[in-house]
Amino acid sequence: MLTTSKRKAVYNKLKKALETGIYPPGSRLPNEPELAEKMGVSRLTLRFVLAQLERENHLVRIKEYSIRN
Repeated sequence: MLTTSKRKAVYNKLKKALETGIYPPGSRLPNEPELAEKMGVSRLTLRFVLAQLERENHLVRIKEYSIRN
């Protein structure tokens, strides 16, 4: 549940970007620091919004792993 107006604003903006094809299905979002800066919010606020969008099946979070040498 979105509890603050800032979260709601970021949620609405990001959801619209997903729905209108700014971020088409199968594409990657910018990394968290970049996206938070672009949205003008903290990473904590952004993470909350991303988690909400994931719960609603608007996006899928995939963790990336790197191979150690």
